[in-house]
Amino acid sequence: MNVIDSEKLHSKYCANRSAGIAITFLAICTLLAMNSWRSLESFSRPDRGLIDFVARLVSIVFLVQLLKAFQCARERLVVGIYLGNQLMWFVYDYAFQVGVLRQLRFVNLLMWVLAAILSASMLVSTVRASKPRT
Repeated sequence: MNVIDSEKLHSKYCANRSAGIAITFLAICTLLAMNSWRSLESFSRPDRGLIDFVARLVSIVFLVQLLKAFQCARERLVVGIYLGNQLMWFVYDYAFQVGVLRQLRFVNLLMWVLAAILSASMLVSTVRASKPRT
């Protein structure tokens, strides 16, 4: 992707300029934070198959491309948190044997709460920027 395409992509899908994108960021982060909170009490090992492995690898590659495309710090941080969570599942299988799965899930929850707060701040920035100055 060249610089011009990256700039066009960012100007069209910037969460600091588009309320729809900011709401999408906020909705995804809030749902994933709620899902992380719900899974705190679960001590069962998640079933991970080949399809899950391939899907996560594809999503990691896609998120790295998004990380390159977004130019705003808050957008990059939110996408980076999502990328970190995708990478953390590799640690989960090992952590289950070590006994720190609960702590990793708590860190996962904190990361999603931070991402939701950052997404909400992007939505506030978008709303403030769209208001006509009087």
